[in-house]
This record gives sequence, C-alpha cells and structure tokens, in this order.
Amino acid sequence: MKKKNKFQPKCLNSLGNSDPYGKPLSFSTTGHVVPCCWVNGSFDDPRFAKLFAPEMHLDNFEKIEDVFEHENWKSFTHDLLNGNQPPKCSKNCNMPLNKNTDFTEETYVKFQ
Repeated sequence: MKKKNKFQPKCLNSLGNSDPYGKPLSFSTTGHVVPCCWVNGSFDDPRFAKLFAPEMHLDNFEKIEDVFEHENWKSFTHDLLNGNQPPKCSKNCNMPLNKNTDFTEETYVKFQ
C-alpha cells in the first residue's frame, strides 16, 4: 500500500519555524524574492509569474520584509494554503504525513 502524502509548503517553514524540512527563501537572478530555489525561472505559471512582476523587483522596496506585504506575495501564499498551489510546489512539497507541520495563514503572517 502506497503511503499517503500531504502538501506541506516548505517555504512557509522557513519563515521562523525550526522544522528541519523547511526550504529557505531565495533571490532570483532577476532581482526578485522567490519562495525557494525551485521557483527560479518559473515564469510559465501565473501564480509564480506574479512574483516576477516588475513591481515585485527588490529595487521597489525599502526592506526585504516589505515584499511579503505586497498583494502579489500575499496572493501566492493564500493560493498555497488553500489548495491552489502550482504543480512544481505539489511535486516538491509533498511529504509523508508523519513529517508534516500544519500551517495556516495566521502562522505565516506571524513570522513576517
């Protein structure tokens, strides 16, 4: 019998949680903050494309933390937490149920 997996966005683990299965944020060569290195160059999915929008370039923010307050980033996080994650996220962030930590939007906001 195949073990059941659960989608667990590892990028959310990196925002202040000590979970060893977390994945750190990444900076793209285009000058954008992205959820993880697996997203670099993922312009084909509109959920990722909004993170690479011109207004999301680091030059447009005073602090990196300000990126996470932008509607594009909040929308991406909302999608992750509500079952509308891109296929790349589903592929890379499925974990055995016994290694999961449940996250909510409140948890994400708390770590910003």
